[in-house]
Amino acid sequence: MRWVKKYFLTNRVKSQKGIQRSTINYNQSKQIGILFAMKEKMDLTWIKEIKDYFEKEGKEVSFIAFKKKKYKENPLPAYVTSYTFKDLSITGKINSQEIKNFIHTSFDYLMCVDKIISPEIAYIIQKSQAKCRVGVFNEELSFLFEFMLIQEEKHTIQEKLIELVNQLKKIRYV
Repeated sequence: MRWVKKYFLTNRVKSQKGIQRSTINYNQSKQIGILFAMKEKMDLTWIKEIKDYFEKEGKEVSFIAFKKKKYKENPLPAYVTSYTFKDLSITGKINSQEIKNFIHTSFDYLMCVDKIISPEIAYIIQKSQAKCRVGVFNEELSFLFEFMLIQEEKHTIQEKLIELVNQLKKIRYV
């Protein structure tokens, strides 16, 4: 059944009409969205640290995590929204209001630092109303992002996010 959902999601991502995108200076940004795939035995301490980092900079940050499977205990903090295959219909439509709300939030920046992006995550990135989508370089999925950064595999999620922010701060708008 999952392969049917993946098929529909992949086709939806490829055929999605473009949303008007723009970007503002990072220092003027107010809302940041962070999307990631949750992996088994993943160290989640970075979430609180990144939340604190953005809040110190005066940014409101929202998190959403894709979980491939249901965990007995939810190790995610309460302020992190998560979704699974069950939140998607057989044709790939989103059933969860929380996910719809995330997609319709007009983030100044939506950040995804996963090197390998599943159709479930690509669909959220594509549908997002974020003004600017940033991520790790992946040539096949470059159409999903306005800004991509080439990074080494050994970096942690926290290091990747901070490096993205540092690069965004260097961009000068005329």
